[in-house]
Amino acid sequence: MSVQCVYRKNGKSCQAYPVLDSKYCFAHDPANAKKRAEARKKGGLHRRVIKRTKHVYHHIKSVKDVNMILESAINEARSLESSQSNLRTLAYLCNIALKGQELGSLEERVGAIEKATNEKKELR
Repeated sequence: MSVQCVYRKNGKSCQAYPVLDSKYCFAHDPANAKKRAEARKKGGLHRRVIKRTKHVYHHIKSVKDVNMILESAINEARSLESSQSNLRTLAYLCNIALKGQELGSLEERVGAIEKATNEKKELR
């Protein structure tokens, strides 16, 4: 029995180990064609299903509202498979969330300054 599968394509051999009592790996053994088809079918039927939460729609009136929506989007992105595209989306959303927190802080500070200024005008 060989140490590697004897299947060859384009002059290169398959690097997989053969199955017991065969010179082919599972993917190339002609005797396992039916089993491979069943495995592919099972794999397609049992794909990972992502349960998404019901979306609650908010009116966007402030930076705080935007941050709340971003937080929801980030949590949903975290529940997805780890693919390069999904990780890139997650990083992008986190970057926007950080900027949103910064703007939220500025919004609060400007509000406090405006309130203090209005109070001084009323005293005059």
